[in-house]
Amino acid sequence: MTRTITAPAHTRSHLTSAQRQELEAELRLELARLERSLERRRASGTMLLNDDHAVLASDAAEHGGAATVLAGRAARHHAAVVSALDRMQIGTYGSCVACTEPIPYGRLLAMPETAYCLSCGGRT
Repeated sequence: MTRTITAPAHTRSHLTSAQRQELEAELRLELARLERSLERRRASGTMLLNDDHAVLASDAAEHGGAATVLAGRAARHHAAVVSALDRMQIGTYGSCVACTEPIPYGRLLAMPETAYCLSCGGRT
């Protein structure tokens, strides 16, 4: 008698191997781009950490709130991409972190770092 072993539901993916590879490649490209951008910001001034986002002191002084918003967005986007790659590594990528339902492939193509399905608010 042959026994079939299946992964727990939370680790099974609705994505094909090719889809996962494509999304992982997109995430890695985005991570590299973000890291280059953040490194340029760090090299051009002193990075200040303020709660969950980074701010360049020189930008904050020169441009006020706009620099804070942009630096915060870049830092949050970087964290989302790293988190998506982590979820990919442990086998939960592509499932909503709130309800565990599969996130549609089209949504993942548009926003590969997303952690939520549309029903859970589309938060990333």
